[in-house]
Amino acid sequence: VKSKSTVQDYLSYLESIEGKAEFFDGEIFDMAGGTKAHSLVSSNCIRALGNALSARDCVVYTRDLKVEIAKANAFVFPDVTVVCGEDQPGDKETSTEKPVLIVEVLSDATARFDRNGKFSRYMLLDSLREYVLIETEEYQVDVFLKMGEGNWRYRKYTSLEEEIRFDALGVTIKVADIYQKLDLK
Repeated sequence: VKSKSTVQDYLSYLESIEGKAEFFDGEIFDMAGGTKAHSLVSSNCIRALGNALSARDCVVYTRDLKVEIAKANAFVFPDVTVVCGEDQPGDKETSTEKPVLIVEVLSDATARFDRNGKFSRYMLLDSLREYVLIETEEYQVDVFLKMGEGNWRYRKYTSLEEEIRFDALGVTIKVADIYQKLDLK
């Protein structure tokens, strides 16, 4: 029987490694590096959201910010996290428990878990209003908007000409901006 790690074990481990690791209910999972496409789509998304929110009381964070999901005993590193209003940073200014929007850029290795396992945990965050999944093998952005307790509305965007509505933030971003300089032909 494998013993479970504590949150303190995880935080100590995180400080001792050069990379990143996520924590799910006593288990620590090292994170692999991403592809060029993953990195490009992430940075495009961060730039587009940052520009759209520049006059708002919201901050767009990279995957260096941990999100703590206390109800799931989990710490994760989303590709993009948006926090609005007064942020209540957790452990030494390196985490938040109050994201309004989370973006995961999908890879072959993580797509299934991001769609199911992570999403079910993210749903436990009271502050989360939108969850976004971005494909890197095809033009597709999936947006889940929280409509009420346990009720999420789904929208799929697959055309570079479309504009993604982020209702929780009150902004729109062109799909083409997310995929700028990424040729999937």
